[in-house]
Amino acid sequence: TTGAVNGFVRDAETGETLIQATVLLEGTTRGTTTNAEGFYSLGGLAPADTLTLRFSFVGYETVRRAVAVAGGTQRVDVSLRPETLGEVVVTAEEPIEEERAPG
Repeated sequence: TTGAVNGFVRDAETGETLIQATVLLEGTTRGTTTNAEGFYSLGGLAPADTLTLRFSFVGYETVRRAVAVAGGTQRVDVSLRPETLGEVVVTAEEPIEEERAPG
């Protein structure tokens, strides 16, 4: 018997669902992304003591969640917190133009 995990991925501050968030089964190449409603489903999971799912989205902190899969569907909803960036400094330089003598 195989199991499945599904649920929603949301912004922890606003509660809005995150579209195209990544959900990966650690230690494997298996994973999925959330749909237009922020919902994901990962099926065909072999029963195991504990699996670790990694939830990520650009600009948000990654969350790892341990899940026991024993057949059937396990619901796992996750909220991701926006990453706080330190000071960002942007610099630009004017290009150096060389003067050329005519001719």
